[in-house]
Amino acid sequence: MVTAEKSIIAQTSLSGIDSFFHSHRRHFTRIYETVIVGGGPAGAYLGYLLSSQGKRPIIIDQPFITKKNSFILTINQQLTQKYPFLHNIALKSHIEHKLHLISPSGYNAIFDEQYKTSFILVSKPQLTKVLLDMAIKCGAVYIPQKVVSIHREQRLWKVCTAEREYSAHILVGADGVNSIVRKTVFKPFQKDELAISLGYYASGFLEKATLMKFFNHRNGFLWIIGDGRRQIIGITDTLCNSNGLKKDLDEFLSTQCKELKPYKKWSALNPQASSPDFFKQPCTGNNWILIGNAAGHNSPLTGKGILHALWSAELASQALLASELRVYDSLWREEYGKDFIRISNQVKRFGRPSLLDNIIRYAHCSKSLSNIIFDLVTGDNKGISTGKRLLMETPRILFEYFEREVQEFKDQMKRNYRK
Repeated sequence: MVTAEKSIIAQTSLSGIDSFFHSHRRHFTRIYETVIVGGGPAGAYLGYLLSSQGKRPIIIDQPFITKKNSFILTINQQLTQKYPFLHNIALKSHIEHKLHLISPSGYNAIFDEQYKTSFILVSKPQLTKVLLDMAIKCGAVYIPQKVVSIHREQRLWKVCTAEREYSAHILVGADGVNSIVRKTVFKPFQKDELAISLGYYASGFLEKATLMKFFNHRNGFLWIIGDGRRQIIGITDTLCNSNGLKKDLDEFLSTQCKELKPYKKWSALNPQASSPDFFKQPCTGNNWILIGNAAGHNSPLTGKGILHALWSAELASQALLASELRVYDSLWREEYGKDFIRISNQVKRFGRPSLLDNIIRYAHCSKSLSNIIFDLVTGDNKGISTGKRLLMETPRILFEYFEREVQEFKDQMKRNYRK
């Protein structure tokens, strides 16, 4: 749609319209219905969903570059069942290693087939590229430019890059934790609403190729994941408790993972809900929407956000297609906001080092307890709080524990008898 200011149009006669267009071209601009700032998984998927329904949004983000060293995402069944296309871009259709959970005091719980069959590996840049290609193929316009400013003018959003200005009725923020859209329409994340992660890409083979290590003095954890060619090592904690983070990582690597050879550093910020009240914040207005990390939509426990990047994009598309932006807040709060609040409360209860020690220590004694821990740390909570599951499963856990103790006692007696 081509438009112009009414004051200019009123001065122009119909007979002179052609010459007017030629001499006043700079006064005219195309006005888009929706501009999406951010071309990551959330923004690209929203662009695809809108364009597949006949809309023509524009997606603006700095040029996409496929990096040699890129993040590997572990995708669980909950995500692949909801978005089956992820199977088509999997690096591996199953995990080849066991998952080791290491408690603050060093107790180790090992998950074998349960972990291998529940996850696939996906390259984040490859996922982004596939989603962008899907969006462009359906008619979305991709602008590979960095957004430098956003402002409101004459009831329109003006999104400016170094090269030009784009006008739109609706503004979508899909531009991550440092969202310029969020800063414009609401407020930036506060320090206590952020987590920092840092680590290395490393070469070398590690027997415990996939692990999560918890600490007495940390709210977060250390993790290692590999794809068979290299390892990605990281440690995460809230920004307010991040002093000494790199030191903890380096000490663990020097004592527990000497066979790994780090060759490149990485670091990242992520939203991290400081309390359940964080999820009472609005993520939409009359003419704007925030999705993915820009909305703070990631797991309060693990920090993973790919599921909710796609999910929030899906819900935002429903609101946009219905021209009812305000309904978006109701949709995400109903679909996964309640889980966010429940998990936030669980983090406070189950993040205590002494409790983590005991739970991980006795996980090998009970299949039921092992399943609960596995679902807790991998984000598949079955729609039931961990506390409620523990309460419901306590009789079974105790039975399995004593059954194993009796069996171990019998086995020990047999060994002693043979001697």
